[in-house]
Amino acid sequence: SLSVWPLMALVRDWRLSAGSPSGDAGRSAVMAGLLWMLSPMSWLVGTEIGSDPLGLLMALIVLWLCSRVAASPLPKPRPLLAAGALAGVLLGVRLPYGSLLLPVVHAVRAQAKAPGERRRTRRTLVACVVATMVPVAGWLGWQLWTDGGAFFEMAHLRLAAYYGNWTERVI
Repeated sequence: SLSVWPLMALVRDWRLSAGSPSGDAGRSAVMAGLLWMLSPMSWLVGTEIGSDPLGLLMALIVLWLCSRVAASPLPKPRPLLAAGALAGVLLGVRLPYGSLLLPVVHAVRAQAKAPGERRRTRRTLVACVVATMVPVAGWLGWQLWTDGGAFFEMAHLRLAAYYGNWTERVI
């Protein structure tokens, strides 16, 4: 599963930001990767519908990029812009994954709190919104071109089924 690489990067960066030595962080990342590869959950994700493994991969990369921004005392805008663009593509992979975009909001807030970043944060926020909306405009335009107004009807039904009464799916 390709999602092991961003998962390992997340673990490594989180251990480094917690003050662990580089060697310990690397070993933790390798162990997390091995646990993911050997766990039945990764096998299940790999056999799900085509959008789930791709969505997991993109969501983990967005989380990794956003955590780099949030953990940095002087965050750079490029990881945030890449996370925004990938978040726009993530919505095209599967519309209910909109809730997985919260790390982007957190990263923008973390960048806004950085000292001396007020002016640059506004530009970065606008650029992040544009970077997110360009892929959304691309896949939404293509979807509307192929399906027309039926897209909105199906999107409503799909989102209602996904976010509807979750107890009906559990019980």
